[in-house]
Amino acid sequence: MTLTGIGEAKAQSILDYREEHGKFGSIEDLMLIEGIKEGVFNKIKEDITI
Repeated sequence: MTLTGIGEAKAQSILDYREEHGKFGSIEDLMLIEGIKEGVFNKIKEDITI
């Protein structure tokens, strides 16, 4: 699966964050990850679920 604006480095950051902090409480929690700002989040939010 690929998501617009999420390359290999950001995907790894998502996995690392989840491993360190546990499950995401909401999709908005993705914006807590360095490199995922509002613009990227807005591009992917319709394509993700937690």
